[in-house]
Amino acid sequence: MMPFWLSAPLSGLLFALGLAGLLWRPLPFRAMGVGLMLHGASLLFVSAGAQLGQVNGQALALFTLALVPIEYVLGLRPWQHK
Repeated sequence: MMPFWLSAPLSGLLFALGLAGLLWRPLPFRAMGVGLMLHGASLLFVSAGAQLGQVNGQALALFTLALVPIEYVLGLRPWQHK
């Protein structure tokens, strides 16, 4: 298991990379940026839940990981008609 002191900066790095991708111009980079931000948040939820000994973090991570495919479908849908 990864220690919390290592997973917290890693999740922050993923979130920052996602934010940089979100600020980039093309739509695929924005979609990947939102996905990276959600993955960084879910990593922080899981590691904080493991540190506290609760499963609430895993439930929140499962919810955020379920949002990623929905975001891709809604975000890339206009590209199918062009």
